Amino acid sequence: MSTLPAGQPSAASNGVASIARTMTDIRCCLAIGPPKSLLALREFVTLSPTRPADYPTLFWMFFVCLPAHYVLVGVQWYGLFSIFIPVYAFLFVPIRTAITGDVDRFLERTAKLHWGLVVCVYCISHAPALLMLDIPGYQGNAKLLLYMVFVVQVSDVFQYVFGKLLG
Repeated sequence: MSTLPAGQPSAASNGVASIARTMTDIRCCLAIGPPKSLLALREFVTLSPTRPADYPTLFWMFFVCLPAHYVLVGVQWYGLFSIFIPVYAFLFVPIRTAITGDVDRFLERTAKLHWGLVVCVYCISHAPALLMLDIPGYQGNAKLLLYMVFVVQVSDVFQYVFGKLLG
């Protein structure tokens, strides 16, 4: 029977700790992103003109694309997360809208729906995705999220100030 040096955890406890960290990251990711994306997408769609023929597409956007995208973030499947909305949803939204047969202002409606997905789901999902980054030798991904929020807020302040000064 081998013994470990004092203060060194066993492989089993390392595995349990790794699983616990992953589950905590997934819970943080799912708590931060989807509610904000859902509210942003709802507001975006409310302000965009839609027709009754768009309702099935909206259903798929809200109840399939949005949760699936955050599941990809949560399970850290970066390859599919990075292309899910820009590629697959880009193809799916016009196809689903075309199936309804309503061609009135088709391109404008589908472009607005897809742009809503990109801005309100894809872009916002990068905030919790920062928590999932595995940077060797760096712990504290919450600092990256805080830094991103700080940069965005400083940008808003500068835009306001220079808009008033140079306006």
